[in-house]
Amino acid sequence: MPVKHLFSYLVPPRPQDDEVQDVLGTEVPAGNKLMQMMGRLFDDAPRECDTEIIFRPTPDGTQANDCRTEFIRHLRGASVGTGRTVATRLRDATTHRSGLGLLFLASGSTGSGPRLVVARFPADQGVIAHERRHALDVEFVERIFMKNAKAYKCVFYEGSLQEMWRGRAVDNQANGAKELSDYWIRDFLLSELETTASSGTRRLAVAMREAIKSADGELRSELLSAAQLVRGKDGRRSSPAELASQLGLSDGAVDLLRTALRRPELMETKFQFDRSEFDRHIAYRSVRLDNGGTLIGQSERFDEIFQREELAGDSGVRYTTQGHVVREELRKTL
Repeated sequence: MPVKHLFSYLVPPRPQDDEVQDVLGTEVPAGNKLMQMMGRLFDDAPRECDTEIIFRPTPDGTQANDCRTEFIRHLRGASVGTGRTVATRLRDATTHRSGLGLLFLASGSTGSGPRLVVARFPADQGVIAHERRHALDVEFVERIFMKNAKAYKCVFYEGSLQEMWRGRAVDNQANGAKELSDYWIRDFLLSELETTASSGTRRLAVAMREAIKSADGELRSELLSAAQLVRGKDGRRSSPAELASQLGLSDGAVDLLRTALRRPELMETKFQFDRSEFDRHIAYRSVRLDNGGTLIGQSERFDEIFQREELAGDSGVRYTTQGHVVREELRKTL
């Protein structure tokens, strides 16, 4: 779907003294290479952005949020001026550690209503001192963008403007520093992570699956056992860190789980555990033996289906099972 309006702004970090740096911006014309590249991000945002966020109300509980108000104002009458208000907010939230950034505001309509995509890319500090004295132009924006086209933070919102309180975000610049997420989500967007039962459980299931793949020996056995035990937490609200503690996971297993979650703060994000959702993502368990054999069974009943016997010495293990044959087949892959 086409982007109707695309604006770009060169955003410095918040000033450390009384000197306030201006935020320069420009509208990117239709047909420009930047419009085509940002158009792809605009289309892919629902797939790329995998972390649910929600605008925070005011401290007194009133359903109002300054960042949301500025976004809606821009959607209703997109201009360099309405976009600069958003860019100025980003400037005042940006740390010097994060440095100079290039902000894009892409808006258009979908079958679900208006869509706004807000993306920040790193900018080259060395070439800015001279350019900042002049009006921002599209050719200059393109030179900065092309060097960092895959390193960005992005958030998108879609739907009725009256109900636009939730969005989804992604941070392709995060390298483990929690500050990077905080200034973008909490300080700039005035939002917080929102994790539903299904999304939180799905994220945990996928992370456990990936952690098990990367583990070996005792750590793998520990994580496999945890994947079975955690199913007893159905309906309880906990964070992955709390679940790991309740299940008695070792430091090594916790580290593997944290790495698989990709974003450190997700380890502390609470959600209501949904057993049926968990089982959808870890439905089967498999064991591959060095003799070429592979055993596959329902994850929740694997130890009932296959009885395991540790053999003496260095002889390995023996699995036994019993049942009626319902189908036999040859397969190209497992």
